[in-house]
Amino acid sequence: MESNVAQWHSKCFQLAKNLFEDHEDASAVATEVKKIIEEFREHLPLIKCITLPALQDEDWRLIKEAVGNDTMEREQITVDKFASYNLQDHINVIEDIAASAQKKFQLSMKLKLMREEMREFPLILTPYPRNNPTTNVLGGYEEMQTKLEDQIVNT
Repeated sequence: MESNVAQWHSKCFQLAKNLFEDHEDASAVATEVKKIIEEFREHLPLIKCITLPALQDEDWRLIKEAVGNDTMEREQITVDKFASYNLQDHINVIEDIAASAQKKFQLSMKLKLMREEMREFPLILTPYPRNNPTTNVLGGYEEMQTKLEDQIVNT
């Protein structure tokens, strides 16, 4: 979205500049559209935070507390409502909450990947002593141990 908005802004600027001498009215329209895009561009950081897939209900509750509006629902928010909820006044807190949510999401994805990696290792049970079928010893665990140590370091 950010790249599209930047392209539109640039195109409107160029269009207004190119049309100024020959078609002053059309140039004024392009300038007005450029102003609307500039106003919209100011809301991009907030849009990015609110639409973040990592944002969970707990994070949304924190945002509602920071804004001071318990009735605000995530699904109902539009750019037009940003001003009525005074969201721009709380952008720093909202960005911090969104960043924290993103970090939690990334950590949960890493943990999920670690679990999947550990499922690849087969457990080899060997009877011990060889003539006693009721007692088993875990065998071939060196590779698994190495993988666990790597995961601990990564965590």
